[in-house]
Amino acid sequence: MSGRENNPAGEVEPGRVPPQAGSASTFRILWSLLKGYRLQPWRSPYLRWRIETWSGMEAAGITPRVFLKFSWQHRADLARYLKWAAENSRSR
Repeated sequence: MSGRENNPAGEVEPGRVPPQAGSASTFRILWSLLKGYRLQPWRSPYLRWRIETWSGMEAAGITPRVFLKFSWQHRADLARYLKWAAENSRSR
């Protein structure tokens, strides 16, 4: 029995990454978002701003540990955002 039969609408369960999240365009978007901060993404002003506006936590308080914990806890949301960004970058 496939997961599709249990979930006919194709909705992603909380905490699960959608299957399309690993596409090449998604990785291109992630690569460009991390420009200059690829080895230390928690220092990226853009990512700090996105986390601050989405979650309400202070950008100045985002440490590597906080960033990794946030990324892991919200990985499905982050994957959906990257998919959305990849789709919108193709439409330009």
